Amino acid sequence: MFAAPSRKTRRLLSSLAYTALVAVVAGLGYLTYEVISRKQAPTQTSDDPGPGAIIDVDAFTTRLVQTSEGERLNVVLRLRLTRPGTVECHVYFVARNDRVAPKLWAVWPPESARTNVTGGGHFTGGAAPTGQPITLGTSWIRIAGSVAHPAGRPPFETVVLYVVAHNGQVLLARPFSV
Repeated sequence: MFAAPSRKTRRLLSSLAYTALVAVVAGLGYLTYEVISRKQAPTQTSDDPGPGAIIDVDAFTTRLVQTSEGERLNVVLRLRLTRPGTVECHVYFVARNDRVAPKLWAVWPPESARTNVTGGGHFTGGAAPTGQPITLGTSWIRIAGSVAHPAGRPPFETVVLYVVAHNGQVLLARPFSV
């Protein structure tokens, strides 16, 4: 009925089977690499700055405290670079409540309000930075600041964090709910 394949045909079939096996193993290796890469990458959330971000923010907390001078909003967070190297920069944050009239805002450090924040409490950037100078690297740096909260006024609702390079380029602008 069927003739046995010749030696040449058997070699050809063996060679094709081996090539197919190598291709399957390579394909499975690539798929495994992709799955592992995706699991290690952080998932995107609304607070996630995205895959192109060079600065990580962690442990953001706020606390309204009563002092002898009145109420203060304390803000604490950690920053680091997502890539090797260092960056000289300045940090600001603007605490805001835009739902009241007049709008309520305060900036830390306070001296930066004169040059980098408008009269309406919006960060302008581009000017020579006057915020808290820091050198970011791949290790976490703790930042702590405090702004006065006017007595009898509604609470701040958001804090917008700004990290600005020496040339005025905004490296990070990220809002946080209070």
